[in-house]
Amino acid sequence: MPLFSAGLNHTTAAVPVRERIAYAADDLPRALADLRRETQIEEAVLLSTCNRTELYFRADSLDPAIDWLSRDRHMPRAELERCLYQKTDSDAVQHLLRVAAGLDSMVVGEAQILGQLKQAYSTALAHGHVGHGLHRLFACGFATAKRVRTDTRIGAHPVSVAS
Repeated sequence: MPLFSAGLNHTTAAVPVRERIAYAADDLPRALADLRRETQIEEAVLLSTCNRTELYFRADSLDPAIDWLSRDRHMPRAELERCLYQKTDSDAVQHLLRVAAGLDSMVVGEAQILGQLKQAYSTALAHGHVGHGLHRLFACGFATAKRVRTDTRIGAHPVSVAS
């Protein structure tokens, strides 16, 4: 079954759009349950931060997840797709590795995203939304992020971005 990732971030969507699509941490279990029930997606993780909202999932097709996100966030699909990136299989894996390592962050190398990704994974796992495929993917992502941080000097000189 194919692996997909779909989302938007600080490079593809303005703050008002990111705020409209974002999920509060306590809403993630409901969102994941609805996603799986309405789309027949077998396993999914939903990451939502101030700079990105991303779905990682295994399914037969990407379209039902995008339709669901459009409905759930009350945004017309055409409007959503203007700022949405969509990745499949190896491109989705590469994207997760870049996100976990902080290479896709507003401040390259920032470490906060790894903790946020771990929390998103833990929430999905605790509510029964992670199967073998996503478990392996996220374990690889976490190990890769750790290796990038220990084998390089990424993040050695922290900086911040004014809000």
